[in-house]
Amino acid sequence: MSSRIGHLLNKTGIITRSADNAADGMGGWTRSASQVWEDVAMRIQPASARERESAGRQQVRHDYTIYLDPDTDILRGDSIVSDGRTFGVELDIQPSAPGIYRKVMVSTGQDGPS
Repeated sequence: MSSRIGHLLNKTGIITRSADNAADGMGGWTRSASQVWEDVAMRIQPASARERESAGRQQVRHDYTIYLDPDTDILRGDSIVSDGRTFGVELDIQPSAPGIYRKVMVSTGQDGPS
């Protein structure tokens, strides 16, 4: 890892970016992954109360903070899958010292019957 925080990125995951909606041929719409990055190094931490409050003011849901290598290609709306959980990227935060790390606020939902 080329970054100064590489040794702290203790998990790996998959990042997917969806294409625009496309007709499914049956009158509906579907979204499929158009780009996929595998084995992306990351660190996942639960959001603190202060971070959740700050995210609420920015009108985003914030369950976890994920730290990545600073050169990672990630955008709001991307999905991250790690440890069997799927996280939706809500916000990309620019660190105070660019080039050290990339920080994204993510939300996660629970699958299953409602």
